[in-house]
Amino acid sequence: MAGVLSDAQRRPRLILAELVPQYLADYGASVEEVFAFLGQFRYRAELLGPAGRRVSVTAEQVGAGANVVFTLADAQRRPRD
Repeated sequence: MAGVLSDAQRRPRLILAELVPQYLADYGASVEEVFAFLGQFRYRAELLGPAGRRVSVTAEQVGAGANVVFTLADAQRRPRD
């Protein structure tokens, strides 16, 4: 996966991940490790907030679990109408 994420031509602009600490622990991973791994490839984490707007989130704020949207930090957002 690191190979694809480090390739600017092939990496996804958006990753949607269901992060549940209990499930990640079954695989020896944690929310913090997912954030750190994707962060090294310049992804930032967001949740869908009120009215569908994305709001920044930290690993500590995920709590018991959340669907987290990771977007490239340098990706251009389309203007809203």
